[in-house]
Amino acid sequence: MRSLMGTHARSDSSAWLDLDITMGQLKALMTLIVNGPQSVGALGRALGIAEPSASILVDKLEEQGFATRATDREDRRRTLVRPTVAAQDLFDLLQRGRNEQLAEWLGELNADDLRALAQGLGALLGVARAQPDDDAQQRATVQS
Repeated sequence: MRSLMGTHARSDSSAWLDLDITMGQLKALMTLIVNGPQSVGALGRALGIAEPSASILVDKLEEQGFATRATDREDRRRTLVRPTVAAQDLFDLLQRGRNEQLAEWLGELNADDLRALAQGLGALLGVARAQPDDDAQQRATVQS
């Protein structure tokens, strides 16, 4: 798996190398895009950083046009951080290059290999889905 991921990373690194954001900013963007809008505190917890550090990180993302802060419609006392269209466009660009390369490789497999790969990935997905949800475990620990 490591060899495959390394080869995959090397095959389309230009968009990734052209990024003008820090690793922390990229992680924050990915978290916002995958998990949706959230408070600065929740973003900090997801990234494993303190709320003041998360706030500074969000400030930088706002300056670059990748995030906005807006009042939560359900609780006007809360402010949510939302990814912008520019953030989604960047995410899509990074994913598109990787997906195109993977599709090309899959297109070179014969039918038997594709079936075997699908079966193996299905089995792996079943194992992964059977694992406890880390976020649910953390919430239960905090509540007890």
